[in-house]
Amino acid sequence: MTIELQNPQHITTLRDCAMQGGVQVRMWLGEVGDESLSDEITQAKRAERGAAKVVKNLLVGCPEHDAIKRARSHAYNWFKQKSFPYAGSLGLIPNFRITSVLSEFDNTIKPDFISAVDKFMVAYADLKSNHAFTMQGKMYNANDDPDPEVVRSRFDINLFIQPIPESDFANRMYVEVADQLSQHYAAQAEQFVRETGERQLAQLSKVMQSLSHCCDIDVREEAGQTKVTRRRLHESTLEKAIEYCDTFKHFNPSGDTRLEGIREGLERALRGVSIETLRQSDTMRATVKTEVDDLMKKFGL
Repeated sequence: MTIELQNPQHITTLRDCAMQGGVQVRMWLGEVGDESLSDEITQAKRAERGAAKVVKNLLVGCPEHDAIKRARSHAYNWFKQKSFPYAGSLGLIPNFRITSVLSEFDNTIKPDFISAVDKFMVAYADLKSNHAFTMQGKMYNANDDPDPEVVRSRFDINLFIQPIPESDFANRMYVEVADQLSQHYAAQAEQFVRETGERQLAQLSKVMQSLSHCCDIDVREEAGQTKVTRRRLHESTLEKAIEYCDTFKHFNPSGDTRLEGIREGLERALRGVSIETLRQSDTMRATVKTEVDDLMKKFGL
């Protein structure tokens, strides 16, 4: 694919079809330094003062705090799946997908994180009282544990979505090219568009392979009899395939006809298909598998 730059009357930039954003998670790790223990260790080892620092983990063995960490990781991974890599921690979100991203965050991701924090706060009172007897032993210091109100204020999760600034490198790249033909910026534009298209093709290929696999059956010989077993169907796989079809219909920066051909074919194969019909109908499973396999063969996936 080659991008030939001209001086158009109007040039479509990333600001026209997408926004940038990210997930910000703030949490208390329960770690506190102890100067007296640090001095004790350096003296015992005959080292110079300040050569070592002791950091106590006040939340060691706390399953409720571990659950918050898992919710944080889930939030980061979720946003990574819903966006395209852009600049640092920022992701690029197609305009068509913004409404669903906001809805999922408000209705699932944030409530799950807040729920985990609420459960931790219920356990925190017992956790604090048990430090003197179990977790910290002789390292216990009552001043290490903040008040519950302070601890609760150190947990938060937010999703921010904002327009791509006009001064942003990618947007500026498009605008400046409209004024003067710059091969340097053209190469950057071509690389970004190419990598985005490759990722879209990879996403379609992966979900189609999963659909083909799940719609198939396993045949084996057992005690002289032929056993036929349906493979397990995952609703998330079907939902992801449908989401890709909807998103890539409106978000195809390179105008790749191959990408559109695959998307259109997959959309046609899944039209009117639900997880219930696939689970209840062997005929429907076979039809979907055949159409998906033919589509992958046609486009060399």
